[in-house]
Amino acid sequence: MSGIGVSLLQIGLDLNSIFYVVSLLVFVAYGLYAPRIQVWFALNDIGRGLTRLKVMKDKARKETIDYLTTTGKASGDPTERVDQFLDYITIMPVDIDPNGIVGKIDHVVTTRDERVRQEVGTIVGDKNPVTVSVSENLLEA
Repeated sequence: MSGIGVSLLQIGLDLNSIFYVVSLLVFVAYGLYAPRIQVWFALNDIGRGLTRLKVMKDKARKETIDYLTTTGKASGDPTERVDQFLDYITIMPVDIDPNGIVGKIDHVVTTRDERVRQEVGTIVGDKNPVTVSVSENLLEA
């Protein structure tokens, strides 16, 4: 036998009791640290997803600015206007009573569509409806 095995047997510990104590320690450690490990994995997964979304947003923003620069006839750089447009959001109305909510939603959506069309027309500087529509779709995507 090895030197460690002989000395453990002299103390009165056999290999089974050592494995038992080690397995108990691993079980307790896993019980204490499992939630932290799960949170760490979840946060890393969320971080990767957010990074992927940021890359997609930046790529779409760049492609939109390139399209507006090459196709549009606006004076100046459309980057600032595109950034302002990307920060624009529409908050839908909330109502407990569904009677009349359709009219409110219709008004909000119509107002939003008109504002988007007006902003895109200003950025593009072109009166061609196809160019305005393509630019509008690029900005909304």
